[in-house]
This record gives sequence, structure tokens and C-alpha cells, in this order.
Amino acid sequence: MAGNHRTQAGLFSRKDASRTRLFVTIQGVLCGLAAMVHGIYEILRGNAPIDASLSGTTGAFTIIPNYLYTGLAVVCVSTVLIVWTVGFIQKKNGATVFLLISILLFLVGGGIAQVVFLLITWGVATRLNRRLDGWKRLISEGTRKRLAASWLAFFSMGYLFLGIGVAIWLFLTPPGTPFASHSTAYLICWSALIIGLIFQPWTIVAGFSQDIEVQEQK
Repeated sequence: MAGNHRTQAGLFSRKDASRTRLFVTIQGVLCGLAAMVHGIYEILRGNAPIDASLSGTTGAFTIIPNYLYTGLAVVCVSTVLIVWTVGFIQKKNGATVFLLISILLFLVGGGIAQVVFLLITWGVATRLNRRLDGWKRLISEGTRKRLAASWLAFFSMGYLFLGIGVAIWLFLTPPGTPFASHSTAYLICWSALIIGLIFQPWTIVAGFSQDIEVQEQK
């Protein structure tokens, strides 16, 4: 049926809200991978007890009082998150299940910083396979066309800065590395992450604008 937007025609098919789906998939996978890094760090701490939480050592919270078991739980749950994001988030109740997996990931030690990105991903995922008529009324046609044309720039710049921030966090600031207690490294890391976060709403709205253009052609 021409007006049915719940088709499952390919991962990034133009029959779906393709830019929205692309954003959700990439961001969900990256959040899962970032959480998995937390899990690996925790596993490397070995079969040792955790006093209260992991917040002071790996930037995470956990309800499991053991580093090894926490790490294993994080790796398992983050794997489920990635698989769900790639294969099932577009299905009925897919966004709700994604949110539940994200909550579980946070509770078992998947990290605090990416919570905001998981929530953004969930919010955008609720728009998958839906008409974007509300956004069409909210954004004028001229503005919508300009935003649609700028989607790739917003998308690229946002993930460039997020990538810089994550790379510094991953390679320069973990415990035991030369910059682990270097305030400048943390300043650059968080500055890059914040700039990347600022690009997120622009990327989302530009993606909606481009998807509206596709929907109007049907």
C-alpha cells in the first residue's frame, strides 16, 4: 500500500525514513560499542569486589558488586543493544525495547556519559516508520529544504567531534595512561563531546526534513 510507512524494505531504504533510520542505527551501535569498552575495562580489573559503584574509576554505575561479573554483563547487554538496533528497532515496540535494554545497560555498568545519547537515540527511534506531518507543519518549506541540504554537513561534523572526544577518552585518559590525570586532556575530551552533542539536534531535524521530502514524493 502506497501510504503504509511500516514496511521493512531494507535497512536504509528510501521507503523508510532513511536519514532517521541511519542516525538511529549508527548512534545505537556506537553507544553499544562505547559501553562494551566499559565492560572490557571492568573485566580487566578481574574477580574483585566493588565497594559501591564504578563511578570513581570507569565513569559507570553498577548494581553488581564485582568487576568481572559487571564487565561480562556489560558486554552481553551491549551486544544485545547493538543487535537490536541493527535488526529490530524499526519494528513495532522496537523503540520501547531499545529503551529497556538501555536502562539495563546503565544499571549493570555500561557507563554514565552515553546515557544522554541513548535517550536521544530512543526519542528519534519513536519516529521510525511514521509520518512526519507534525514536523512538516512546524518547519517552513524553504527552511526544510535548506536543512535537508545541510544534513550531511551536520551529520559529519557532529560525529567528527564525538569521535575526537571518544578517542581521547579511550586512548589517552584511561587509568594507567600518561594523560589519565591530565586536566587538559579531559577538557579537550569533554569540549569535543559537548560540541558533538550540540550538532545532534541539528542532525536530527535536518534528517527529518530530508525524510519529509522523500515522503512527499510518494
